[in-house]
Amino acid sequence: MSDIIPGLGALTFDPNPGTVFITSGTGVLGYRVARGLRDANHPDVRCGFWKGGGMREKNAAEVLKTKGCDVVEFDWEDRDHFAVALQGIKTVFVTLPYISEGVGNFPAFLKACKMAKVEHVIKISFAHAQETDGPYRKIPLVSAHGDCDDILEQVPYNYNMSYTIIATTHLMSNPLVFWADTIRDEQKFYGASGGMGTSYISPNDVAEVACLALLDRKTFKNKQLTLTGGAAVKDEDVAILLSKFTGKTVTFENQGLHDFEKTMIQKGKPRWMAKDLASLEKIKASGLEEETRSFTDTFEKLTGKKPESYQNYFGNPSVMTYVLEDKDVDLTKLSS
Repeated sequence: MSDIIPGLGALTFDPNPGTVFITSGTGVLGYRVARGLRDANHPDVRCGFWKGGGMREKNAAEVLKTKGCDVVEFDWEDRDHFAVALQGIKTVFVTLPYISEGVGNFPAFLKACKMAKVEHVIKISFAHAQETDGPYRKIPLVSAHGDCDDILEQVPYNYNMSYTIIATTHLMSNPLVFWADTIRDEQKFYGASGGMGTSYISPNDVAEVACLALLDRKTFKNKQLTLTGGAAVKDEDVAILLSKFTGKTVTFENQGLHDFEKTMIQKGKPRWMAKDLASLEKIKASGLEEETRSFTDTFEKLTGKKPESYQNYFGNPSVMTYVLEDKDVDLTKLSS
């Protein structure tokens, strides 16, 4: 496919990302990417902000404004937001919402990108989403990412856009995102990993690579990267680290799959999400994520650094978005 920029019809490729739109600027990854771009002195960053969010999102949005970002309302469920958010945008960084409807509005969003003459789309995916079979692809969350990736890979032919897919394993922020309330109120989080290690990666590392790809579109044009951490980590060890950095004794309760799914529902998670996450726990418990083939050296090759450890991730809260607010405990120092 020739390097054709929409509207020019010439065999060329503009490496300048122009104004970058981050669909979820207050999310775990989007927030870090926005700050990373501004720290790299990229002048034009627009961040999507979901007004239905809580204090974490509002606080993050205020920080982004002080960093010089343009913050606009954006809701994946409201297609009327697409054209407004994409006006004047050359490059888009996409993190999809965790929903029950598979690909959701992603195809409509890509069409809006075409209409806005967006040139390049970078999407976060799950590490096993491209597998055609196997245990991961049977999980709706992973399957939806795979379907969206398949659609995105066609944009050079259908829409004269280019893409980059950054697939990651489990984020180190996940225990904080999914279990913030129980960590805060009960000093506990739950799982069904059966004492086996999990392939976790720091969101700081993912954001660093995303910024590289955003600022060097030509090098990463029409490529897929798979990022992992450096070693498997047991959830019991995550609890020990949480205890160290919060000053509270945080424990991990390993449950059977059925009990874990019930616990998630009792704690307010929707049934479809509970089933999804229980399926991921089942794979963790199988030991698959401790195998050597579950890891890549992509991050080290791109950055010249080893992946960030869980200990260093918890020890660097300055770039986190706060999720454990409104409680007078040391846990308010931690976030995702």
